[in-house]
Amino acid sequence: CAFLCMAPRPGQVLPTSDDSTVSITGAFTTPGGRGSGVGAALLNRGLSWAAAEGYTTCAVDFEVANIPGAGFWLGRGFKPVAQGMYRHVHAPRQ
Repeated sequence: CAFLCMAPRPGQVLPTSDDSTVSITGAFTTPGGRGSGVGAALLNRGLSWAAAEGYTTCAVDFEVANIPGAGFWLGRGFKPVAQGMYRHVHAPRQ
């Protein structure tokens, strides 16, 4: 019902590039599993692993348009270091 992937390589999540940063390269909880604590448990386990390996910083890249995802990361102390804007333009149907 959920997964979390962490990469012990710098530069996986922009703008990080130092060896003390681990990157979260993928995370998802199914709609039915959200709010159950499974995502937070995975994150805590991943952060514990990263600390034991000597990482001092963790980075994640998420879309601010993903309201549940943004709420998850921001609610757990992640702070934005860069923001971008995008706009979807749809061609009219013919």
